[in-house]
Amino acid sequence: MKILNTNGCTQSNPIVISPISPLFLLLADCETFLGEVVNELTKQIMLSYRTLLCLTQSKESEVKVVFTYYQFLDKLGKGREIGGVETYIWNLSEVCREMGWEPCVVQCAAHSFQTQVNHLPVIGVASSHPPGRQWGYPLYRVASSLIDAEKDILIFGADTASIPTRNRHAISIQHGIYWDLPIRSISKARRCKAYWGRRLEKWRTVRRAIHNFNSCYNRVCVDYNFLNWYRATLPDEPDGRIWVIPNCVHIPSVPPKRNHKPDTIRIVFARRFTEYRGTRLIAKVIVTLMKEHRNIQFTFAGSGPDEDYLRSTFRGYSNVDFVQYVPEEAISVLSGYDISVVPSIGSEGTTFSVAEAMGTGLVVVATAVGGITNMVIDGYNGILASPTVESFREKLEMVIVNDKLRRVLAANAFKTAKCAFNHEKWKTAWRQVLTEVAGTKNSSAT
Repeated sequence: MKILNTNGCTQSNPIVISPISPLFLLLADCETFLGEVVNELTKQIMLSYRTLLCLTQSKESEVKVVFTYYQFLDKLGKGREIGGVETYIWNLSEVCREMGWEPCVVQCAAHSFQTQVNHLPVIGVASSHPPGRQWGYPLYRVASSLIDAEKDILIFGADTASIPTRNRHAISIQHGIYWDLPIRSISKARRCKAYWGRRLEKWRTVRRAIHNFNSCYNRVCVDYNFLNWYRATLPDEPDGRIWVIPNCVHIPSVPPKRNHKPDTIRIVFARRFTEYRGTRLIAKVIVTLMKEHRNIQFTFAGSGPDEDYLRSTFRGYSNVDFVQYVPEEAISVLSGYDISVVPSIGSEGTTFSVAEAMGTGLVVVATAVGGITNMVIDGYNGILASPTVESFREKLEMVIVNDKLRRVLAANAFKTAKCAFNHEKWKTAWRQVLTEVAGTKNSSAT
């Protein structure tokens, strides 16, 4: 093993492909027939998408880079999804363009489509399946049909999208451990009501994660937490090449000035509104703290399935508001706050939320889960808490009442982000990876 540590939409006419037959849906989970059915479906898809080659036609000397992921745009291809992986793919596609290469995204869709987002071609492959084995293969086959295996690059946007391949020009991105979540957040299967069922589901999830990671020869990890877990769990080092490149953020030369009254403590939760991101936890914490501290102004920035719960909980609170912004606006929006809370229950890499907050000079109060512990040193550049209401409330209140501590933590957070999580450093690391992978002889691509 070699470890290298180098720290809007214009919708075109949809292309019509044959609908998926009911027989496919019935046999999708049957391994005996799955290969045969997928092969037949792939022939239809590849035939229908030959005209899409015009999207990625390039000069002979240019390299094509095709990303596969479940959903970069929404399933209709009309709007960009807001999430960590989607932001990552977008940033990396910009690196490819700066190198003179031509990126393209292949994703699942409600119906087939082709579109462009700021010159980034996006191809939708019709699929009725949720993320999993059923959608990975069609995306992989379509992506493979668009590239020359001898010189072009295929990137699995997340290792959960990876397919076993001997293609030495393929790269899989591992975004961190997600199986540290409570089992109810991973599976809704009835067997999980029983202890043995939860153990079985956890075992299956871990086994699947190992399989996904080992499906590709080239892997990029966003944190060291996953690699440490891998070494502690398995008897052998993984084969192939592995790079660790932490996530990044565009950082201003100096911390932005706060533009609100100094006696008001402004706190922001800038995450997707889901339970495993800590919406229920932080709601209970804020309700309690606001009874004792009248100088708090709290903002929920984002959207998601828990939005109705949050709006209902804080209906009538004049010092709680809701906003939305796109990733490119993160620094300007966050500059109006003092503290950023990241109360995730689990499933974290080197999260953009922490990097953005540190890069804006905010104090980060976060749970000690996943790759966050690769970013925050408790008491130096942020505060770490356990993922419980009691622990998080105690640590957040400690920061609220101590102005001197806030200033020290914020200054150290900005210095950390500027050194370790800046966008230029991230781009340089990825350029090295892409150049090395493109220069690899690819005699056994399948």
